[in-house]
Amino acid sequence: MPMGKRQEDRVIIISSKDSDNTFSDAENTLHQIVSLMLQEEDGDAEASKVGVGHVAPNTDRILIAGCQSSGVIGTSGQNIVNLRITSGASITILSHNQLPPCASSNETDRIVQMSGEIPVVLRAVVEIGCQLSIILETSNLAADYATTDIMVPENLVGGLIGRF
Repeated sequence: MPMGKRQEDRVIIISSKDSDNTFSDAENTLHQIVSLMLQEEDGDAEASKVGVGHVAPNTDRILIAGCQSSGVIGTSGQNIVNLRITSGASITILSHNQLPPCASSNETDRIVQMSGEIPVVLRAVVEIGCQLSIILETSNLAADYATTDIMVPENLVGGLIGRF
């Protein structure tokens, strides 16, 4: 990325009516969007910028509510360690000062960042989607709709909505 050029992100909010299926429509949509993003990134010679001064290919970030972050991390980090082991991805919960401008002004929001080979990142997305569903089912946040926010780099938005 050229010096001085700022990479913009967009937030896509995905929600669906809760269903009895193994995966909700929101989880399926999340997986499809991440698949498309990773395919586009894989074809792009420029790696994604993932942090201050740090670049890694095949990276995805999911914006989650602060009340969900403790469920993803788990007691003493147990859940996030299990997510790393079962998916094989590098998974990090970014600190508050790493939230991009497009994130909610709610200071409790967090970003789950996953990186690795494409199949590994996709597996991590599925695992985290399942974890978020469990959190919604067991919390007072449970409702008729499942909602997931996903951050999309500006250069990939056109491909997702049909413009290239």
